[in-house]
Formats: sequence, C-alpha cells, structure tokens
Amino acid sequence: MVTTHDEQNSNLLQLYIESNIDKEFFILSNKKNAFLIIDLQGKVAYANKLCKDKLGYSSTDLLSMRIGDLFAATELDKSQTFFKDKVPETLSTFNTQIYPGKDESLWVKLTFFPIYYSGEYLGTFIILRTPQSN
Repeated sequence: MVTTHDEQNSNLLQLYIESNIDKEFFILSNKKNAFLIIDLQGKVAYANKLCKDKLGYSSTDLLSMRIGDLFAATELDKSQTFFKDKVPETLSTFNTQIYPGKDESLWVKLTFFPIYYSGEYLGTFIILRTPQSN
C-alpha cells in the first residue's frame, strides 16, 4: 500500500493528538483556554470542549470545518488554509474575529504555534482567548 506524504502527516497528526488528548495538551495550553488544531490543509483536526462551548458547534460540526469556515476570508492567505501575512512555523499572537454562527462574530486574542512530531511539521495549535480591553 502506497501512502502519500500528506497521508503520512495526517496519520502522524492523529497520533500526536491521541497521545496528548488524555493530558488535554496541558503543556501547550491550560485548561481554561479554548483551542483547536488544524492540519496543513487548514482542516480542523481537533477542538477541545471549551472551544466547542465557546463557538457553539458540536464535535462533528467542528471536525468537518476548515479554517475558512471560522475566520473571514480577508484574514486568510490565498489558499484559505492559514492566516494572511503570518508564518505558520512560528509563534504569533494577534486579535481577530471568529465566526461562531452565520451572522455572528466574536473577537478573540488568537495565539498559534506549529506542531512538530517525529521531526515533521504537521499542523498548527490555535489558542483562543478573550482579548484584553485597554
């Protein structure tokens, strides 16, 4: 059976998620943070309970979504798989809007950083927090 590099990365990302899910990714985010993980194609691979609660989507709905379903197209790059003018393989924080419903938007302080597993860049960990008011 021949597998492509994308399939191998997808399998490694799932292995990464499965090996960290019991710990609720505590090294990367405390239990008070809503977060999600996207793969290299911009598809949601995992979302914690707080993320589901904050956005009002079911697990099934979130796992069938892409980053373009949650953020405005103007925030995303040409491929609609990552954030415009941002480098996926770095740590970055910025304020943006996320869309928990068709006609709703919610301001969040978004922090993202890359996920590496077995030496491969596999996806992005995205933390959603309430923005600080000035």
